[in-house]
Amino acid sequence: MRVLPGRAFLCVLGLTLCFASAQTPRSSKKTKPAPAAAPGDAWPIETLKVQGNNVYSAEQVLTIAGLKVGQVVKPADFEAARLRLLATGAFQSAGYKFDRAAGGQAYRGTFEVVEETQMYPILFEDLPASDRKMRAYLHEQDPLFGSKIPATQPVVHRYEQLLDDYLKPLGFKDKVVGRLTSELTPELVILFRPSSPRPVVAEVTFKNTGEIPVAVLQNAIASAAVGMGYTEGRMRQWLESSARPLYEAKGRLRVSFPTIETSPAKNSKGLAVTIHVDQGEVYKLASVKAEGAEDLARYIKALKLGEIANFDAIAKSQTQIVEALKRRGYLHAASTVSRTLDDTKHTVAVVIQAQPGTQYTMGNLTITGLDLISEPAIRKLWGLGPGKPFNMEYPDYFLKVVRDQNLFENLGKTRAETAVHEDTRIVDVSLFFEGGRPKPRKDREPE
Repeated sequence: MRVLPGRAFLCVLGLTLCFASAQTPRSSKKTKPAPAAAPGDAWPIETLKVQGNNVYSAEQVLTIAGLKVGQVVKPADFEAARLRLLATGAFQSAGYKFDRAAGGQAYRGTFEVVEETQMYPILFEDLPASDRKMRAYLHEQDPLFGSKIPATQPVVHRYEQLLDDYLKPLGFKDKVVGRLTSELTPELVILFRPSSPRPVVAEVTFKNTGEIPVAVLQNAIASAAVGMGYTEGRMRQWLESSARPLYEAKGRLRVSFPTIETSPAKNSKGLAVTIHVDQGEVYKLASVKAEGAEDLARYIKALKLGEIANFDAIAKSQTQIVEALKRRGYLHAASTVSRTLDDTKHTVAVVIQAQPGTQYTMGNLTITGLDLISEPAIRKLWGLGPGKPFNMEYPDYFLKVVRDQNLFENLGKTRAETAVHEDTRIVDVSLFFEGGRPKPRKDREPE
């Protein structure tokens, strides 16, 4: 039997009952403690409390425990309630304590629980009932069911069995299995689906593709989709990442894929998938801004107002902005693109929002592999002094210029290593020269 460490939990061990003394008012006279109840004593519960719960309410915990105020119980019933809580798989540990109520023959009980902290959303796939109805059924059957659940084996197995019971009268002959996965969404979810494997995509074709040739779309999606297990959700993810950019490069910002049809493939085992396309109208660029840092306008000059909104070109400008920030010492720079569409004028306003983050500076320069004459010459040519904004591209660029301009004779292998100190935002650089004994030929700074 488990008792939480550091807690004065009472328990039944064999036929011996560990029982707290009754609370008595202070008195100048010594009073005898209330006699302990025998293991077989059956008294009503006067109060019940729950401690340690955050995810679940006290009412949910006590419903699972199976005890309530006014119920006549024996000491062993508290242990049975504890075991019921643990059996759910929703708690890392559970314990209890109880004592005699001040009035005499009644129990005051407290349960203390430690909940599972890792909770995940759930999804259903290829099951013959609506998402809403299955969630309602699970909530009705399990007081602990919610929008997120633990991924413990007892929890997942319980919902597998409940879904089997619910779906069997609907003609479902497979078994439901649940597992933690990120294959359908960017985040981890617990997916419940039939135990039978998904049908494999054998071929993909498109209809009504507009100005993008069918072959181009097929090539874009084939490497990701063909040979993989089919789900409509996964197919739409592939369309968003592979097909949509082709249309948005043409200004077709409202492109959609309204219908996806499947049928058995004729010439191979698997599914033939047919995707219907609505390419939508062409949108033109009404305005474009780059915000979040100074001197970014140069990177959006190629984007012409009034012309087709080419989001390949916009993505290129976005990349150039991030690379420029990193050259200024903002090593973790990022950016986002927001768009505001006018569906009446078929125009779009674009804002590239730079997120520079913290600036890093140059720290120590260490040079290894050169002699006492060559090392000072290379150090003099190095253009990043301590405290200057650190350019992550500069070390490799510097070594390339040294080699391309033939500043040394008999130069062997070279390499650069950086040590980024996140606490101080300082970057130390080490340059390594290998091979023979290079001799300086020129004393000039690389261009």
